[in-house]
Amino acid sequence: MDVVRERPVLRAALAFALALQLVAYVLTGLVMDGGLLNRVALYAAGFYWTCVAGVLGMRVLRKVTSYTQSDHVVFKYGYVPIVLALPLANVLAAVIRGIR
Repeated sequence: MDVVRERPVLRAALAFALALQLVAYVLTGLVMDGGLLNRVALYAAGFYWTCVAGVLGMRVLRKVTSYTQSDHVVFKYGYVPIVLALPLANVLAAVIRGIR
């Protein structure tokens, strides 16, 4: 596959992910819980973009020029499992520490 045709698809997937994160951030900002859900959405976005930067960096180091369909799906929808798992991880950490 040609590299030139791959980049717009990847750019569209990352733009969709960014739009999804902005919508989630705005909607969680409207919840009156003292900003707890808003922080979860922000931490999940930070974790997501750190992972994306790591994956893209590793691909540059390995000189991989094409992306598979699964790469696009992960880049596009990878934020959703993170934002769903982060509150569960928070509760699990509280249980382990004995807070709850």
